[in-house]
Amino acid sequence: MTNETPLPPRQHQYRRRRHRWWHWVLGLLFLGAIGAGVWGWHAWHVARQEFSATYRALPSKPSDTTLTSGKPFAVLLLGTDTGALGRHDVGRTDTMIVATINPRQQTAELTSIPRDTLVNIWGSQQDDEKINAA
Repeated sequence: MTNETPLPPRQHQYRRRRHRWWHWVLGLLFLGAIGAGVWGWHAWHVARQEFSATYRALPSKPSDTTLTSGKPFAVLLLGTDTGALGRHDVGRTDTMIVATINPRQQTAELTSIPRDTLVNIWGSQQDDEKINAA
């Protein structure tokens, strides 16, 4: 025999309701954790596919001796303005960088050209224009 006194009926129901409430909270937290894990895996998988597609090696041409000769070469990188916020001057370059690659020394140098550099543009009516207008 135990010395415990039975609980009144109302107190017993209150304990059961509180117990059910914690089950719901733990269940929702568990489902949220599973959902976050699935979303994280999906985001990682999509990013991995995009990166592998972006940096896929291109087939080399045997006739292209510029890259295989080992001589330094330069590439002009341009970033253009999209004309957002209602502007109508679409297509001006905001970023100009000359990348010089030296395969023998395994170095790369980046030289930024300021967009406000004044230049003479052939065929233009103005004497000096900003280089990003070219």
